[in-house]
Amino acid sequence: LESVTIPDSILVIGFCAFSNCKSLESITIPGSIKELYGFQYCENLKELNILDGVEVIGIQAFCGCTNLKSITIPNSVTQIAPQAFSNCTSLESITIPDSVTEINNSFYNCTSLKSVTIPDNVKINDNAFGECTGLRSLSLPDNVKVSSTAFSGCDGLTVTYKGNEYNYTSWRDLYIATGG
Repeated sequence: LESVTIPDSILVIGFCAFSNCKSLESITIPGSIKELYGFQYCENLKELNILDGVEVIGIQAFCGCTNLKSITIPNSVTQIAPQAFSNCTSLESITIPDSVTEINNSFYNCTSLKSVTIPDNVKINDNAFGECTGLRSLSLPDNVKVSSTAFSGCDGLTVTYKGNEYNYTSWRDLYIATGG
């Protein structure tokens, strides 16, 4: 199974529906899907196209998809659940839309992550980007709240927030500055 076409009549892709499909390389998620869970450990998944209409990227939806390099999440998505993209060790860039108001430990251990676009008015919770060791710099918009452990293990990261720079020795100061 190298690619999957999901019909528009499907509303939810359940947990583990396509889990461990080692040959799956490409998937387009149609906008008719409202909740998405089931692609854990599809190690050869390289191309992911999530169409506008999807609302929830569920718990561990793409956890362990180690060849996934970049994703753009459509504006219809309001929730990125815990571990949704954790252990996607080839993931290099992510754009999070304005419609998402909270980031949990969704990107934990994405060790190749270099580029993150974070919207205004989002809360970045514990381990949201924990152990993303490839992340070196990040500029946060003025209206965010950041947990003191949001970037745990990101020892080489410098975060810029309201003109001030924070690093692994000052995550608590960032937490206080954002009212996290």
